[in-house]
Amino acid sequence: MLEINEMWRLSKNYVLNALDSEKGPFFLFNLEDGTIFDLNLTSYFQLSLFDGKRTIEEIENLVVKKFASKNLNVVKKDFVYFIRDLIKEGILTKIKGGKR
Repeated sequence: MLEINEMWRLSKNYVLNALDSEKGPFFLFNLEDGTIFDLNLTSYFQLSLFDGKRTIEEIENLVVKKFASKNLNVVKKDFVYFIRDLIKEGILTKIKGGKR
């Protein structure tokens, strides 16, 4: 179960890249197996916030602020599903002792 005060970061074998941080294209590279994921702006923005210094709650607040023109409940729900998928796939790593 996710706790809003936990801190997460990209796993060590993943790297984000954007040719232009506002327009893209956006990519997530798996350095271990060479897989390249083509990302949209929303996914790139959210992944870029997982630096191990912010809590899930802080990241969620930044995502909600950025996409405030959208339905708030949908944005929050999509954010939780996105995180769960990233954790399940091993893309995010929990920071040990990383809680506020």
